[in-house]
Amino acid sequence: MPGRLHPRPEQRLADLAKPTYDLLREALRQSHVVHADETGWRVGRQNAWLWVFSSKAVPVYVIRTGKGARSHQVPEDILGPDFDGYLVVDGLKSYDVLEVAKGRCNGHLLRRCKELRDTATSQEQPQVAALSSLLREAIDLAGRRDELTPAGYGRRGQEIENRLDDWLASNLRQPSLSPELNRLDDHVRASR
Repeated sequence: MPGRLHPRPEQRLADLAKPTYDLLREALRQSHVVHADETGWRVGRQNAWLWVFSSKAVPVYVIRTGKGARSHQVPEDILGPDFDGYLVVDGLKSYDVLEVAKGRCNGHLLRRCKELRDTATSQEQPQVAALSSLLREAIDLAGRRDELTPAGYGRRGQEIENRLDDWLASNLRQPSLSPELNRLDDHVRASR
């Protein structure tokens, strides 16, 4: 009947978008580096999760509700069984079980450093500042990669890694760390 709306217009739209979505997901699976993050909200009484997976060229958004909406099943479904790139994540435990190479999101680490700077004891302030400085230096170095020779870039990267190892070692020498700095240390150490 002309003028009559489809009983489920969102389903009709989803059906029309599926071929494009499948192409985007396949392109993402071929990426060398994929960043993933998720955020939740409530729809009535039900929890919903928006996941974003992105490479330099491809974003894929997924909304899931119900059981498994925030589990490892979502990135497994999006990345597929043959993904062999790096997955950059924030530390959500759901990512830990994935058998892919992982890195930690520098933005999340910097945000944690900023929050910790506001609450850390005066004794721990230098440790927090040192990690924040290392992260910013690494980000800056990555942005200048094309300006440096491969040897120069490698040397600078190794210097930063050595200082990160020194930072981790110095935390082990502390008689005790605050619970907050200990959690940050564990987070960095787990993704070293």
